[in-house]
Amino acid sequence: MTDPQPSGPLSQSVERLRREFERWLDAALNQGNRALDVVGLRGADRPWTPAVDLIETPTDVQIDVDLPGIDPVLVEVSLTGNMLNIQGPKRTHIPPPGGTVHVAERMQGPFQRSIPMPAPVIADSVSAELKNGVLQIRLMKSEKARALKIPVHAEPPRVTPQTQAVSAVPAL
Repeated sequence: MTDPQPSGPLSQSVERLRREFERWLDAALNQGNRALDVVGLRGADRPWTPAVDLIETPTDVQIDVDLPGIDPVLVEVSLTGNMLNIQGPKRTHIPPPGGTVHVAERMQGPFQRSIPMPAPVIADSVSAELKNGVLQIRLMKSEKARALKIPVHAEPPRVTPQTQAVSAVPAL
């Protein structure tokens, strides 16, 4: 009887490659632009992409951006049309003389993120605050983008000769 799963060194290597490929594919499907950062394919001269949460409420759009260790003075936030742009630098950590970096997983260098707004916003209403490593941006939705509740009125029933004849029949 033959073993359905060979267990030699070649099959172990193939299995490791399959798992790594699945990790890359999962990162690409679930993280979009951040996938290049996750799998280490971003070039050294390309900006990294910070993680964001975008929440739309009935009155505004709220965006939280993870920017730990970033000086707020160096962060640039701009709104061009329907696109919110966030960029800036994160200083590169330089080891002390004679020091050796054994692990370097934190993002460094320039970052950039462009986020399309899910609804029209008022450009003059944007506020941004960097607190505890999270950039919180709030944009008020324009009046035309806000949901308008429209009341539905019922029309009174019409009286027709046929409905009068039915109501004239005495109940048994």
